[in-house]
Amino acid sequence: MMEVLKSYHDSFDLLPDEMVVYTLSFIDADTLLDCRLVCKRWQELIDAYVFQEKASRENKFVNNGKGYYSFSKIDSNNIRKLELPWYVFHVICKYDPFNRNLVKNHCGQSKLIHLM
Repeated sequence: MMEVLKSYHDSFDLLPDEMVVYTLSFIDADTLLDCRLVCKRWQELIDAYVFQEKASRENKFVNNGKGYYSFSKIDSNNIRKLELPWYVFHVICKYDPFNRNLVKNHCGQSKLIHLM
């Protein structure tokens, strides 16, 4: 049994980083926090790429201090150039703060009605 697990673990290490990042980017934000604890490789990949990839694919927005950027208009290589810490992307993926009117509609239940 241990030999099977070791060979499985060794074969998983052969996967390229791009494939691991792509696969992990489909996992929900809370589970990704747990996945960071699996091994050092996963932690580095999740911190450096996975949350950015997830935010990019889900068409989220982020403020870098100069205004809001739509990830749909920025290719994945330029997203990494924003140099924001991984936890900023985690909050964007988990809470989606940019699609709610938090002033009059603090809990987001009535969508964007108060903006019109």
